[in-house]
Amino acid sequence: MRQQKQRSDLGKRVQLRRQEKGFTQEMLAEESGVSLRTIQRIEQGSVKPQPYTLKAISSSLNYQFPMPVIHYQGVEEKADQDLQPVKRMILSSLVFFLPIIANVFIPMVIWYRHRHLPKIREYGGILLSSQILWSIITLTLLVLTPGVAQAVFGESNPGNFHPLLAVYMLMIGLNSFLLMQLGVQLEKRQSLDLKLIPNFF
Repeated sequence: MRQQKQRSDLGKRVQLRRQEKGFTQEMLAEESGVSLRTIQRIEQGSVKPQPYTLKAISSSLNYQFPMPVIHYQGVEEKADQDLQPVKRMILSSLVFFLPIIANVFIPMVIWYRHRHLPKIREYGGILLSSQILWSIITLTLLVLTPGVAQAVFGESNPGNFHPLLAVYMLMIGLNSFLLMQLGVQLEKRQSLDLKLIPNFF
């Protein structure tokens, strides 16, 4: 009974603060990275949120909620940290590759908004690192290509062959393949694993 009251009191506080901020449940889910279903359960008092979940909600609402001390063994949260922000980062990198910096800038904006969530910070960091490295390598190749073409063919743009375009399309293809692989990993395993790419974040 006491546990239920604690959960109910916390849920009412979350709901009141959310309404004071002018957020709908959907808006809070988007801002915090916590799934809509979890927020609904917290406000209903049917689940005790994990510390990192409550921290994410607290950060989004700019309010420090007290953490219940009694462990509740009832309904468990299955998806405290919704990975939708990382999926949006992958999609934006696929779509926005012109100019090259867009494939880093737009995902970074998404990552920055949700960086307080451990999984988003980690997986988003892996994705951002891969895009930064891809951009550096691509720009380097584009700078070097005319000189290489000049040395090999005697001119930087031989006939109907456009080395710059060929290199750029090749790099776009490689990046698209990498991003799709990351998307498959995230969908199947809810994790990202790129051991060869250092995480700069």
